[in-house]
Amino acid sequence: MICVHSMPSPISLRINSMSDLELCYLPATEAIARFKAKPLSPVELLAALIRRAEEVEPVMKKLNGFRSNLLKKRKNMKKPENS
Repeated sequence: MICVHSMPSPISLRINSMSDLELCYLPATEAIARFKAKPLSPVELLAALIRRAEEVEPVMKKLNGFRSNLLKKRKNMKKPENS
């Protein structure tokens, strides 16, 4: 016999199937509504945000390193003298 109460709701199935990326771009108003309806917890959302940050962090380090090297090179360039 299947207990109806143990079956996940269609909303929670959708939340569970959402990717971390989808959760990261979830509007705050929608996240709050889902917190109140219980298919999503703040802990689940925060975990998705942390996983995404860890995923993109190496790329961001490379971009920041590239930018900083460009800025250093630009500082070392001589300014043209006004005659």
